Amino acid sequence: MIAAFLSRPTVMSSEQISHAPYVLAFRDRHEIAGSGNEVYVRNLSAGENARFAVVHVATPLRDPDDGKVVGYEGIYTATALVQRPGDPAKALLIDPARETLRGDRLLSTDASETPINFALHAPAAPVRGRIIDVVGGIELVGQYQVVVINRGKRHGLEAGNVLAVDQAGDVVHDLYRGGRNIGSTIGTAFAPKVRLPDERSGTLLVFKVFDRLSYGLIVGASDTIHVADVVRNP
Repeated sequence: MIAAFLSRPTVMSSEQISHAPYVLAFRDRHEIAGSGNEVYVRNLSAGENARFAVVHVATPLRDPDDGKVVGYEGIYTATALVQRPGDPAKALLIDPARETLRGDRLLSTDASETPINFALHAPAAPVRGRIIDVVGGIELVGQYQVVVINRGKRHGLEAGNVLAVDQAGDVVHDLYRGGRNIGSTIGTAFAPKVRLPDERSGTLLVFKVFDRLSYGLIVGASDTIHVADVVRNP
């Protein structure tokens, strides 16, 4: 049911990126490649007619809790069908989702496919994290868009978990404490700060889980959802 909304995203480690086969060149010498184009691939050990997902290495993903890079977003571009083994091997691009570039990596299809058969349920343990990225690079998130959250297997998440999304409350200056507008006399610098409550803005379905990150599909949105918004047990 949800397969139509999932763009086969994945998370790659720096070690995985450095060892993965990669697109070296295009047969027609174009700058980009699409459906029906032939590409040359290095470091590919596979026989004729083997299939691989072609992945563009995109945004480094940082955990806002500690600032560390915990992976790199991998965006599916096409499927590579091996036509002639070797180094470089020759492959045909099929089933495209976007353009393929030189340097894009190849992954086994087992490593890139998303499981879609799972039961929906709340996490067994308390979970509280944040949205750290949106697949597609947009800032505002709506229903049926895919996001990355900074919680994964080590935090008890699994495919099928359902989480609430809260719009993070703003921090405002209280200029009116004591019954008068102190902002008019001393400005906001010395006014006390108050953090407003988080407000429920949507529902997220976790569909692909890594060690410290997960992909989720926004299956309901009552308000605009942003990067840095909170995800938690419903």
